[in-house]
Amino acid sequence: PSRSAALWRILCDEADQHVAALQHEVSALQFDPDHMPVAAMVRASHTLCGIHRTGGIALIATTARTLEQTLLALEERGAPFPSTAQPVLARATAGLAHFVSRVKNKEAFTASDEREAVDIGAELEEMRREALADVPPASPRSVAQFVMEAMVERSGQEDDCAVLAVGRSPAGHRRAAIVVPP
Repeated sequence: PSRSAALWRILCDEADQHVAALQHEVSALQFDPDHMPVAAMVRASHTLCGIHRTGGIALIATTARTLEQTLLALEERGAPFPSTAQPVLARATAGLAHFVSRVKNKEAFTASDEREAVDIGAELEEMRREALADVPPASPRSVAQFVMEAMVERSGQEDDCAVLAVGRSPAGHRRAAIVVPP
């Protein structure tokens, strides 16, 4: 097989694995509201974003990135998840599964897919904002989130910098160590 065909199979296989991980965790959350499946879901959504961004498939990359950011906010908020989390996460996971199936079948996204991605993104963003509203402003994650959002606003790319560490100075001020490539 050609290199591009082999890469395509790898993308599809990886996407299937990560969608399955999301589906498993959302299902567990449905039956156990105290279950905090954040680490596995963050890993899965992060990788879905990365592989699809690399492949030029923005609809999936953007949806997965918004899911990842929402999960990180929910993690920072702490247990238990809000009662609205499970249906919103289930919709996002179902949407990603559908979008991945379109890619696997080499089908173009429809206008309906585009609308669904926008609606999923809006729900996730609302949940993320609500979760972060409950986080104390001195939280290290909120410092990292602020730095990353500032980089996106300035450069349009979240990967233009890396937050290496967050914490407090001896005087109690929030600090973040970042690396910005030249």
